[in-house]
Amino acid sequence: VIDSTFNANQAYIGGGVSISQTLDWLGAPQLDACTFTFNRASRWWDDDMAGTGGALAAFLGQYVSSEYTLVQNSLFGNNSTGSQLGGAIASAALSEEPSLALLNCTIADNESGGIISDSAASWPTVVYNSIVWGNGPYEISPDCDEGAVVFYSDIMGGAGCEGFAGNLSSTPWFDSMDPFLPYQLLDLSPCIDAADPASAPLTDITGAYRDPNPDMGAFEFFTEED
Repeated sequence: VIDSTFNANQAYIGGGVSISQTLDWLGAPQLDACTFTFNRASRWWDDDMAGTGGALAAFLGQYVSSEYTLVQNSLFGNNSTGSQLGGAIASAALSEEPSLALLNCTIADNESGGIISDSAASWPTVVYNSIVWGNGPYEISPDCDEGAVVFYSDIMGGAGCEGFAGNLSSTPWFDSMDPFLPYQLLDLSPCIDAADPASAPLTDITGAYRDPNPDMGAFEFFTEED
């Protein structure tokens, strides 16, 4: 799924997208340069309660693909659930292998939590080069010691991720004055040039080429000269 927008959808599991069991021979789903905004996971027929994975739910079973379900260059903003189970993303797997990889994503301002990650695997969710910020009441649950392995990412409050390479817990400084792209970075952002070049995609969410020292998050920062 490429360059797609999921806005104001509602479902019980995965308000925008729900990915279920994937078999090895089918390969793993991939989402690139997608935007998830104002989606909600809840039981709308039951006082709008419960629900998991406001924007995305990735629940993979015992025969999960040996590949990761990959989501890259994507924005998750202002999604929610009727519970506290992954206001943006909920991930789980019954196997011993991680199920979901988030690469250069921006996950911000979601209600009822950011990422919830739970399975038999040690770290069912892998987060690289991403920004996870302002998702009350938690950013990642459980934290990096149990629920996710996080590298080169900016996580509000740290979420137990400080011991992993390249992580920050500093204000990312989004350009909130831009009505069309409010999660672009301002020039004072510590996320600029802070991602891992070896794992960053060639382009960002807008299709612009990233520079040799790529930024965290879905949007690459460019000066007027660029």
